[in-house]
Amino acid sequence: MIPSLQEAEVAPIIAGYWERAEFPHEVVPKIAKLGLGGGTIKGFGCAGQSVVEAGLTCIELARVDGSMSTFLMVHNSLCMLTIDLLGSEEQKQQLLPDLAALKTTGAWGLTEPSNGSDASALQTTATKVDGGYELNGCKRWIGNATFADWVVIWARNNETNQVNAFVVKKGTKGFKTSKIENKIALRCVQNADIEMTKCFVPDSARLPGVNSFKVRYNPLSIKTQPASMNGSI
Repeated sequence: MIPSLQEAEVAPIIAGYWERAEFPHEVVPKIAKLGLGGGTIKGFGCAGQSVVEAGLTCIELARVDGSMSTFLMVHNSLCMLTIDLLGSEEQKQQLLPDLAALKTTGAWGLTEPSNGSDASALQTTATKVDGGYELNGCKRWIGNATFADWVVIWARNNETNQVNAFVVKKGTKGFKTSKIENKIALRCVQNADIEMTKCFVPDSARLPGVNSFKVRYNPLSIKTQPASMNGSI
């Protein structure tokens, strides 16, 4: 099914999108029809694949264009998997079904301009305020971020000095994304800079499974699960 989609729907159009450095949103509903949303996650309408199946899916998508594989890996294996492993049951019920159906899309914000993916050196901060948290800081090279409906943001709690994670909704005040231009690789992937300035998120946006960097599924272990088999990463 994936080869047919790639050869019939992606291959004829992808060169133009690559030249324009744009993402082919028209292909997303067709990926959704194949039931690939959610990757290895069980339940919530997700694909429930094995790690091998998820890896082979990424490889097959990358065979025609690496950007499509990267899009799905960021969506499934970074954003969704983080919510599944570290989110509350309420957060899973609220977010995962639509993400699995690709009615909404996800991104994952760890990398920062000054320290890359060194999760232990996060400079983005989360300050506890009445009813929630205020996020301040910058992220860089965040795939899907220009159009994602939900972005998982990793930040250091000012009170505890520990790493927390938050799911931030598109359009939240103080949350700004800007496309990184003039890339020479994976040009269809919409990598972005994210700037957060007094960005308020409610208490319900914090993933309760992250109270320090010493969690069973830390940011880097989540990041490497299916990516190790992804020919495009």
